[in-house]
Amino acid sequence: MKIVRKPGCYQGVCYETVYLKVKGYMVASCSVYQKDYGVFLRELIVFDEDDYRKGYASKIMDDIISKSQGAIKLQVLKDNLPALSMYKKYGFVEESRSKNLITMALGTKK
Repeated sequence: MKIVRKPGCYQGVCYETVYLKVKGYMVASCSVYQKDYGVFLRELIVFDEDDYRKGYASKIMDDIISKSQGAIKLQVLKDNLPALSMYKKYGFVEESRSKNLITMALGTKK
């Protein structure tokens, strides 16, 4: 397994995409945006259902957490129970909730 980081910008917003490669194939990714409080994570995705529950999302989270300075925030669909469970294991806490999304944070006061 190998973590690959690629910077990018779109319409003036810069970010870094973190990829996990297994046997030369990208199996998961997450976009990381720098904010004044730390980083915001967007779309932590494991691409193929056959690769779910193999720890690939956790590998990306481990890398992001080890390299981040400050808080980490993200949004997750409220019915995505596997993702919610993983984020809670990392210590993320709910900051707010809307109709479909939960905003969670690690390293901030609620």
